[in-house]
Formats: sequence, structure tokens, C-alpha cells
Amino acid sequence: MLATAEIRNLLQNTKIERVLGGNLLPANNNSSFLSLEDVYTVTVVEDNPKGAIPVAFGLFNRCSPNQVYCAVITLKKGYERTLVALEHVKNEMGVDAEDARRHSCYRISRVEEKEEDIGSLPQYYSAFAVHEVYPLHQCVVDALIDNTIGHKNMDMKRNITVDLYDTHSGRFAEVDDELWRDCDGFIVGDRLRYTEIEISRASVLNVLQKNKKDETITYETLNSKTSAAFLEYDSEICANDRSEYLEYLFSLTGIKGTVALDKSKRPAGYVLSLGNHILQCYGDLPEIANATLAKHVSQMIEPALSMFIRYDQNWISKELVAAASATRRVRRFHSRIIPTQVKWNKVFALNMGTHLY
Repeated sequence: MLATAEIRNLLQNTKIERVLGGNLLPANNNSSFLSLEDVYTVTVVEDNPKGAIPVAFGLFNRCSPNQVYCAVITLKKGYERTLVALEHVKNEMGVDAEDARRHSCYRISRVEEKEEDIGSLPQYYSAFAVHEVYPLHQCVVDALIDNTIGHKNMDMKRNITVDLYDTHSGRFAEVDDELWRDCDGFIVGDRLRYTEIEISRASVLNVLQKNKKDETITYETLNSKTSAAFLEYDSEICANDRSEYLEYLFSLTGIKGTVALDKSKRPAGYVLSLGNHILQCYGDLPEIANATLAKHVSQMIEPALSMFIRYDQNWISKELVAAASATRRVRRFHSRIIPTQVKWNKVFALNMGTHLY
């Protein structure tokens, strides 16, 4: 089995590791994110006297047959510009046998520090020829594409989305934009603005309590009897079925939820949190999302919270950013198009790091 500690070191400070609070990798028979049917990973190792040492890890979450969310691609320091060739090896991720087909492992079989000089060759070669080595980052992305949606019609029908911190995000910064853009093909910028905020619970309540409340809305907390209401509303956000993903979240220790019900007892929005992180906040209207978030946060005990929010003028995102103790801009890129299957006007805080919305 691969050294889990080495993989955790690779994932340190990544969005997915912080959001899931240590529930990404298999450990102590706990429910693992890797057990979900739509989650695919690629691990790259290098030979070492101590055994196979992980040097790269990537994870895709397949949202639909034509849409994938790139949750993370992380490399060992010093491998950002390394050109490599990979060969497939036996999976040693420690996942169940039925899940192993979705989690591939590769070994570095060749390393080059410089690109091949193709200046004297025809243009066709530089544009279309298959090279012997590629940047490690690109190798991981290509392997994940092969395992999920495939390269066929990739530029015509398929789409991949990734969320990247601003280049000034310090220890949270990803690899250079050049790799994501020129090697991996993330060339379409999103039309919406996103920000991660760290904010005190008291500041959140202070901002939210200034908003007008709808007295016809009632609230229920997440439990076995109310979970169906969360699933029902989630299906209104997007036609894609996320029931397995949500049921996984419901099973985690520390998960909390609040669902808003209108006067006819129909779900009108909901909030989920894990530990001190607000995973998602949805609502039919900004006022409903604000009130549901206020209700949810009032029942939390954590003094400091974090969340990824959609930043616009139609809800209190501006006020939350102003009250935050720390903010990090997040830029969303796509390989082909901006996804339209999600009702973004109902999404206020989203699952960046694990899912498209």
C-alpha cells in the first residue's frame, strides 16, 4: 500500500483536504471520498530505496457524462517543470476492490529536464505529434481525462472546470497558470467572481441579522427524517443526480445542515457545514439564502468560519468580504465552455475543492 502520509503531505493546504477535514483518503475504516462512484484519482510514484514514493496526485469528480470538476492536481516540490514518461503499475491506494478501477497508479519511467528541440521540424510535428515526455502536471490531467470522459470529442463536447487561487495566495497558491493554460488547456475564464473568506461567527451573524426576514419560512435541521428535503432541493439546482455525493456528506462526523421550508412545506433552500467550513448555501432568493445561513450559523459553536462564496451585488457577499479577517480570490477556468446546467442564481456558497457547485 502507498504511504498515506506522503500523499497527505502532497495534499496539505489544498482546497479539498481542508474542506473535507481529513476525510479524503481511506483511514481507520472511515467513509472515504474515494469510494464515490464519480470520483477518479491518479497517483504518480517514483522509485526510491525506501519504496514507491508519491510525487503527484490528481482527482476528478465526474458531474455528468460531459462535465468534470478538477478537484486537485498537486505535485511534489521541484517537479513543476519536470518532463516525464509514465507507465501503469498496480493500484496500491488501499481502496476496496470494486473501487480500484477508478483509482490508477503510475510510475515515472523516464525524466528529462529540458524539452526536445523541435525548431527544425515541420509545424505539424510541434502541433500534433506525440512526444515521448510531457510535463508531469499534464500527464496527470491526461490520465484523468482518459479515465473519466475520454479524449474523443474533447474539444467539441466535453468540459473540465478547475478553481485556482489568486497568484498572491501564499501557501495556498497552485502551480503556475502557464501549466494550467498552455499544457492542460484551461483557457475559458468564468463570468462569475468567487472568493474564499475566513470570518468570525459573530461577524457573520452581525451582517446577516441586518437583512429582512420572511416570517412564512420555517427551518429544519439535518437528520434522517429531513435529509430527503435537502436532496429534493439539490435536484432543483441542477438536473444531475448528486444523491450519492450528498449522502456521503451526510454520513461525515461533524456535518450539520439547515433546510428552509416555505409555507407549503416545500424546500426553498439549504445550508450544509462540516466543522467550521460552510460547504454550500443555496436558496430560491438571496433573502432566503441569507436567512437560512443566519439560522444555521446561529446554531454553530465554532468561533471562526470559512466558505467559498459567489461575489456579486445581489446578496450580502460584499458585506461578508468587508467583515472577513482573511480573503482569497478564486479564479474559475474551463477547458471549453462555462457550464450552463446549474442555476447559478440560486448558488451563494459552493463546494469549491470537491464539486462544481
